[in-house]
Amino acid sequence: MSTALGEARRLPRDVLDHLRSMPRSAQPIDVLRTLVSLLGSYDREAASADPGAELRKAVRLTGAIAAGLAAFERIRRQLPPLEPRADLGHAASFLWLLQGEPPDKLAARAFDVALVLHMEHSSTPRPSPRGSPRRPSPTSTPPSPPRSPRSRGRCTAAPTRR
Repeated sequence: MSTALGEARRLPRDVLDHLRSMPRSAQPIDVLRTLVSLLGSYDREAASADPGAELRKAVRLTGAIAAGLAAFERIRRQLPPLEPRADLGHAASFLWLLQGEPPDKLAARAFDVALVLHMEHSSTPRPSPRGSPRRPSPTSTPPSPPRSPRSRGRCTAAPTRR
């Protein structure tokens, strides 16, 4: 998998040219959205729903998104995008592509852990083991009642007991 991720960090020249053409003031989330759409147009398996193709697309996107966002940040700072290094893992590679110098082991490990924690935090919740209490998710609270235009600025909901 690390070989496939490493290969995916090599962005097509047209993608880099498009990143260079974007306004330097563009928000990273807008660059991300555009980058994913652009990468999809270059993906030879874009129309395939085969499970193997889906996995390969996910790996390619993971590598290319990191490289593309790092390249855009360097372009914003009027620095040239860097070529990915095959000898670095995913987190260390992103830091290299962003900063232009190999990260020390602690920085690479810290960023790797941060990526894993963000991924695990946003993944689908799993059922809790038997007997362990389950905390309600933030989305399980009932929605607030609709507010009428006359109630703006005032609390109209009855107080709740806890």
